[in-house]
Amino acid sequence: MSMELKKRLTIGIILLLLVFITGIAGYKLMGHGKWSLLDSTYMTVITLSTVGYGEVLGDFSNNPMAKIFTIFLILIGIGILTFTISNLTAFLVEGELSNALWRQKMDKKIKKLNDHFIVCGAGDIGILVIDELKRTGRPYVAIDKDPEVVRKFKETNTDVLIIEGDASDDEIMEEAGIKAAHGLACAMGSDQENLFVAVAARFHNPNIRIIAQCTNPADRPKFLKAGVNSVVSAHYIGALRIASELIRPHVVTFLDAMLRDKKKEVRIEEVTVYSNSPLAGKSLKDTTIREKTGLMVLAMRPPDTEDFIYCPLGDEIIPSDGVIVVFGHMEGVEKLKKMIGSPPPKKAILCECPCPEPGNEQEIL
Repeated sequence: MSMELKKRLTIGIILLLLVFITGIAGYKLMGHGKWSLLDSTYMTVITLSTVGYGEVLGDFSNNPMAKIFTIFLILIGIGILTFTISNLTAFLVEGELSNALWRQKMDKKIKKLNDHFIVCGAGDIGILVIDELKRTGRPYVAIDKDPEVVRKFKETNTDVLIIEGDASDDEIMEEAGIKAAHGLACAMGSDQENLFVAVAARFHNPNIRIIAQCTNPADRPKFLKAGVNSVVSAHYIGALRIASELIRPHVVTFLDAMLRDKKKEVRIEEVTVYSNSPLAGKSLKDTTIREKTGLMVLAMRPPDTEDFIYCPLGDEIIPSDGVIVVFGHMEGVEKLKKMIGSPPPKKAILCECPCPEPGNEQEIL
């Protein structure tokens, strides 16, 4: 609902209260003590509501000032009452209508997404994950079951894609586009919720990358066994941060400044070099990545290995289907992705089962 409508509704209610109080006080004063507070209130109500029960105040017909006061009370009061009721109706109708239209628009946008990220839980942790996805230009969908959290999130974020509901619900997962998603973050309040959602997500999309928050270190093996790719412990990260502040404060300050700088989106990013990419199999100096994108190549990782090639020299060959880790502006990362090109088309999976001939479907039961 627009702020202008809220403002008009507030003004209407205040004016209506002022007219109501003025009517009671006016009848009370013009009655010279003869008309009680209840009678004055009753007369004000039936006057503003135009019920027309007639004068209920004694000796009203012989009081010309009371008649003149009632005329102005009707003219002014009816106008303010109409203004307030119309804005109240708009408040109710526009709120429901805008929510319905927003939900329909959001559903259409989500259906168009591919390789997006889903963040389950828009609380203290989830909101930071969402902020980083938004700042680095990654499409995302947020899910939270708290209506108040969803409302605040919608008010503070433009073009937001957020679903109100339980992330463990199959319908909510489908609505968030789980089958087409690239990654999912479980950032809810408890380990039990995160674990359950991780299992549900893996069921819907076997290839999705799942990162889960874990409070209890003893639950880490459960998450990994459930199919979570990586488990993040706030206590572990906090301990590493304290140690880093002690022994390498300038490095920590540099990383903080890099993440918080809203004018320059500088990040350490990873980019996959597909087998059909023109960069695959070439040396770093032949690709001129530095000259064309402004990025620094920090490391490379060949496929099917856990080892990195740190600080690669110009003669180092870029591995096919490998990953290169770069540092620089997000604009440069986008340029590098264009240089790498699109991934090769997925090969169709041939059915090796003994499928029946047409018309003989009953042979295989």
